[in-house]
Parts: sequence; C-alpha cells; structure tokens
Amino acid sequence: MVEIDGRRSIRDEASCRVAAESLSDGLPIGTYVRGVCAIWVDGDNESAIETAYRIKKRGRRPFGVILSATSLGEMIDVDRISPETRSLFLNPKLLSARLGSLCFIRYPIRESIALSLPDAVLSRDGEGTPWLQSWLPEGCLTTRIWMQQLHKRRIDLPIVSSMNVSGQPELVDQDEGAVFCDRHGILYFLGDPESVEVAKGSFPIVQVDETGISVIREGHFPSFLFDHLLDGWKTDRDNLQPARYPVIETHSQQSASAIAPDELRCQMIDVLDGAPDKP
Repeated sequence: MVEIDGRRSIRDEASCRVAAESLSDGLPIGTYVRGVCAIWVDGDNESAIETAYRIKKRGRRPFGVILSATSLGEMIDVDRISPETRSLFLNPKLLSARLGSLCFIRYPIRESIALSLPDAVLSRDGEGTPWLQSWLPEGCLTTRIWMQQLHKRRIDLPIVSSMNVSGQPELVDQDEGAVFCDRHGILYFLGDPESVEVAKGSFPIVQVDETGISVIREGHFPSFLFDHLLDGWKTDRDNLQPARYPVIETHSQQSASAIAPDELRCQMIDVLDGAPDKP
C-alpha cells in the first residue's frame, strides 16, 4: 500500500533513488510538484506508456515530456517558429532564465526528431507537422534531486501527466494523490512534506509557432506576466483556457514592469513555492 502518513519525499535522495529504479523498471511513479500531483513513466518503455494510458483512460492523447532547454533547442523546427522568437528558444541559458520551471512549452519539432520519439508524446496539426509539449525543470528546487536520480538511471525521456482520470480535475491534494496511487497500483508516491501548497492546479502552457508566442492555458499566476518574463513581448492570449484553480497574483502589472525578467522569474518562483520573503 502507498504510504500516506510518513509519505516518501521528492526532496529525499534515498526516496528518489528507489522511485527512479522503479521507473526504469517500467513502473509508473506518482509525485507532487508545486501544486499538482502527477504520473511519471519512462518514455522509452512502451509497456510503461500503455500503463499510463490505462490509468488515465485518455484514449491516445499525447503526454508531456521533461526535457532540458538544450534538448528543446535541438528538437525545435526553426523554420516553423517566428524569426523574432529564435533568439530565445535557441538559447538554452536565456530560455531557462525566462521560463524554466514555470510552464509547459508547446512547439513544432523536426520530422527527423519525431521519428525517434514515441507516438505517445507527439501531436500533429492539419499539415502533419509534429508537436511536442515540454516542461523545463531548470530552477525547480523541488525536483532537483528527483531529476538527478533519473539522469543517473539514464531515463532520458520522462513522460508526465496530471494525476487524474481524463475529464476529471487534476488532483492538488497530496493525500488524495497517495490514495489515487494506491487505487491504481502505483507503488511510489513522492510527496513534498516541505511544501506550503501555495500554488494549486496544472502549470500554464505557452506555445511558439510561426505567428509568435501565445499563452494557451493559464496556470498558477496571471498570464499577463509572460509579457514581462519575455521582456516586453506581447503574447497572444485570445484562445486562453482558464485555470481550474484560482491564480496567485505574484506581481501586478506595475510591479512586474519595474523588475528585470530574470529576477521576475526568480521572485515568482519564490512566491509560488511559499518562500517567506515575497515581493
């Protein structure tokens, strides 16, 4: 049975090591990261992917992946994104400093790259262009040890999805996440006993394409802050899907405009993670 009291911690090296070993053996793993519970599987293990589909009951909708900013830059189809955005998305250091750990990024990838990836992480538009949706872990202290253990086990393509049966709200309570894991045969749930649980719900989603940058799903904070994170870029929010849970006003328009983008991101993470010194 999955432990609820005395839950394993995602910040504990021994807990993460055991969970990473199980993930590499093809088992799904549950985690709690900044306001939402999630299911992880090894993207290089077809059986593990099928297990995730069965748990989620989601048909064949694609999952998100966890990749570094460097990997994102190597995969993205440069010809299918606006020229003005390339200096950001092809610069791993800059991309991490602006968007690292804050959101998922949806972007077109090269066909040669798509052929090397499982169908479970790919979507295609009307022209057949393959797309990927990634979260950059850079800057997330909560997952630092977990990502290190995945790297040691050579799990190069972690797949992640919100913890829920498709069509139901994502789980945001750690105890409920542990119960979900128990019911669905997920042996390890890496909770976060140190979290003060300020943020709730799924992460925002930002999309880059030939027209520029758009925010297609709101998440933990007001979507207008992306304009400031991206140093004045006017993001398109016409098709914004609202968050299921209340957003946190980490900064107002006025306060955000007075802060350098890199520092703004750091301050936002502090607030979302419950740091005592809020701006």
